[in-house]
Amino acid sequence: MADVEKIARYEAPKYLACYLDLLRFEFERRGIASQLVDLPDVSMLLELGVSRTTELSMISLGLSRTSAVALSEHVIDDELGTQQCLQWLRQRDLEALALPVLVQREIEALLQRRPESVATEAEDPER
Repeated sequence: MADVEKIARYEAPKYLACYLDLLRFEFERRGIASQLVDLPDVSMLLELGVSRTTELSMISLGLSRTSAVALSEHVIDDELGTQQCLQWLRQRDLEALALPVLVQREIEALLQRRPESVATEAEDPER
């Protein structure tokens, strides 16, 4: 198991980053670099131990990997950004999701740190 951890979290991301650098170089040389925009950051996903953009967004908001993975079982969309994740969390009854109490507390703490008005002002500075 230690070998899997070592490869998945350290060696694979390093070699994938090298491969993507070469791929970017070749795409730029061919004038088709715009096609690389939609590629997920696989090395980051491996390093953090998550497989979906939504989980990565939840971790970026400050949730633990455990909470992000527990929540992801209830989120249908795999491609939510951070603001979309916040919105999704605010619209849910956490107790109805039957999440572990510690996960619920972590989410509640996140939502208290990120009140809706602050997120809205950050998105629209003229408000």
